Amino acid sequence: MALMVIGANAQAVIAEKDWTGCSKSDLLGGYIGDSDGSIEATADGVAITISKKSAQIWQPQTFVLHEDDVSLDEGGNYMVVITAKIPSDGELWVDLGDLVVNRTQRYIDVNASDDFQEIVIQFNEFPTGISGVYVNIGSGCVVGTTVIKKVEIWDMDHDGIHKIINDCSYYLNMKNKTATLAGLPQDYKGDYIIPQTVSYNGSEYTITRIEGIHCTGLTSVTIPNSVTSIWGFNGCNSLNSVTIPSSVTSIDGFNNCTGLTSVSFPNTVTSISGFDKCVSLTSLTIPSGVTSVSGFNNCTGLASLTIPSTITSIRGFTGCTSLTSVTIPSGVTSVSGFNNCTGLTSLTIPSTVTSISGFTGRTSLTSVTIPSGVTSISGFSGCTSLTSVTLPSSLTSISGFKNCTSLTSFTIPNSVTSISDDAFQNCSGLTSVTIQCIPTSVGRSIFSDCSELKEVIFDCSTVTPLFKGSSIQKITIGESVTRIQERALAGLDKIEDVICLAENVPTTDRTAFENSYIDYATLKVPVGALEAYKTTAPWSGFKQIEAAEGNLPEDAEKCATPTIMFANGTLTFSCQTEGVEYKYKIESPDVKDGTGNDIKVSATYKVSVFAFKSGRKNSDTATLEITASGKPGDANGDGVVNAADVVKTVNIIIGN
Repeated sequence: MALMVIGANAQAVIAEKDWTGCSKSDLLGGYIGDSDGSIEATADGVAITISKKSAQIWQPQTFVLHEDDVSLDEGGNYMVVITAKIPSDGELWVDLGDLVVNRTQRYIDVNASDDFQEIVIQFNEFPTGISGVYVNIGSGCVVGTTVIKKVEIWDMDHDGIHKIINDCSYYLNMKNKTATLAGLPQDYKGDYIIPQTVSYNGSEYTITRIEGIHCTGLTSVTIPNSVTSIWGFNGCNSLNSVTIPSSVTSIDGFNNCTGLTSVSFPNTVTSISGFDKCVSLTSLTIPSGVTSVSGFNNCTGLASLTIPSTITSIRGFTGCTSLTSVTIPSGVTSVSGFNNCTGLTSLTIPSTVTSISGFTGRTSLTSVTIPSGVTSISGFSGCTSLTSVTLPSSLTSISGFKNCTSLTSFTIPNSVTSISDDAFQNCSGLTSVTIQCIPTSVGRSIFSDCSELKEVIFDCSTVTPLFKGSSIQKITIGESVTRIQERALAGLDKIEDVICLAENVPTTDRTAFENSYIDYATLKVPVGALEAYKTTAPWSGFKQIEAAEGNLPEDAEKCATPTIMFANGTLTFSCQTEGVEYKYKIESPDVKDGTGNDIKVSATYKVSVFAFKSGRKNSDTATLEITASGKPGDANGDGVVNAADVVKTVNIIIGN
């Protein structure tokens, strides 16, 4: 087994023996086997000497530690530490167990050294029912004199040896003479003053830690200033006050103390947690110096929370339904765990925060502004009153706005690369979304069940598939878009208008509009690109393709309304604005399918037309209804050419 050095994993010494300056009478069970050797008491410790290596089991050996009052737990994790001077490379054996037969043996390779060294042996398998602990050492495979100076047994699972003293439960650390209070007298009721020290076997142990106190009758507790760590007053539901001394640096474990009304923390504390379901706690002031706070979940009476500027991480206030406002101080980098704080209406987040999560179910929150610097946001699902969210350009990941039913519009900034599953599912009030990003990771059903989502604006370079089976009626594709990905705009069965402001037709996958009803929709594009869109699939599949006004300045002039003329079966358009083009539409009630005979026709046509020109806004639409009887000059279609036709013709010319 490789040599080890005692590190931070060591919990407590439960038994030890220092053999420095021992005498012959101190030795117990010294045994010399079949080979030559000796066991002596020296000023440096127990000296075990052999002259040659032997394969025989029984070699010079002695019990170097014996403690009748210590027991080992079956399946426990223990470590024997031997301080020894080794004369030559070889092998020691070590027995750990009771004096008779219930023991576990380990062999360990050792190296020669001129100075004392620590030899560490781990034990974690024991017979049942060991009472008393003995360490037996043999050196049959190490030639020369092995000097054993000190032997310790470490309990790796507990903070010391367990003892009942004055009806209280303690763990005693034999090495540094400290104690952990782990239990009060059974059925104790009333106030309790914890002593600073406790006596055992003539030694004083300083109480430095408190853990595992479960006492429903405890009403108040005074803690001595020797204690540095508190963990464990869980379920003390009669506890209404606690005095914490300035020696304490870490606090945990007051969960379900339902009678606790107030707690005052000293400035020495750096970490606070474990006050879940303290329902009578109404206010909380975190002292300056604390860097991490958590574990106040379901403190339903908590209405006031003061957080110092030293805090860097906040979590664990879920279900604090009486909280109405929270101000996160500058310096905090991570905020989470305010789920179901249904009374929270105001939240101030500083620019130092980089990660936000855990605000689901905050039904009173109406708006939130995420500061610059935040890269990840999640956990606002079920914030049913949330109407406004402002996101920074630093954001890369979005999730968790599901069931935000009052949210009406949302802009996803261009820095976002990841949008998670169901991110905006059932945002039933959402009517408009602006996409400025090109996400590389897109989840499923991002905008599913957004029944009022009618308009989407893509202000990016590539349109990606984000919307499936939605109620979108209008899509605006920005002038910077150069690519439409596979199925990016597929399945839009309610689409009516698509406005594409790109002067050059974007590179478009043939499945981009798959199963979208574009054959019933209108496509509006820049005037100069009309023909290109009309002749490029899949854009050419739109029912109607017409000129869009694009991003013209507000003061751009408008084309004059055109005039419609009809003579000799020919329609002619004219406009006072020079160089315009015309977009017209002719409708007739006679255009229909059917079966039968003797079909009457009205020979009536409704003509509509507007003028457009690059750099100008489209004109108003001019309309005219005409009737064509088939006779030359019969302008009004009554079958007779007379003065009425002259009046009709004049009206057509002047635009009436």
